[in-house]
Amino acid sequence: MTVTEERSLAELFDLLSHPRRRFVIHALQRSQRALDTTTLAKRIAAWESTASAAGASEPAADAVAVSLHHTHLPKLAEAGLLVYDETPGRVGTADRTSAGLLLDDKLQLERERMLAHDR
Repeated sequence: MTVTEERSLAELFDLLSHPRRRFVIHALQRSQRALDTTTLAKRIAAWESTASAAGASEPAADAVAVSLHHTHLPKLAEAGLLVYDETPGRVGTADRTSAGLLLDDKLQLERERMLAHDR
């Protein structure tokens, strides 16, 4: 399913329910360029441990990299929120990467549905 297909608000909340997936979206929006998964894993490990990226332990970064590769990046890529190329280990923005814009659209539809119900 891509972002251009119908996705329920509940599905979107579920997709963004894990903090690592939200951090990936944030990091890509902030960098405005593709990132390698090693750099991304180090940033997440540092963020989770409140250490600097240089101070995050290598085992912690390795554990994050494994979870990104096997779980989080494939889910976000399948939803069309990013582009994940496993071979070189690169993560980039998709045509419509802003999960915030997508979420805004879904929230607006939900508001309209609730207002129509109240009439």
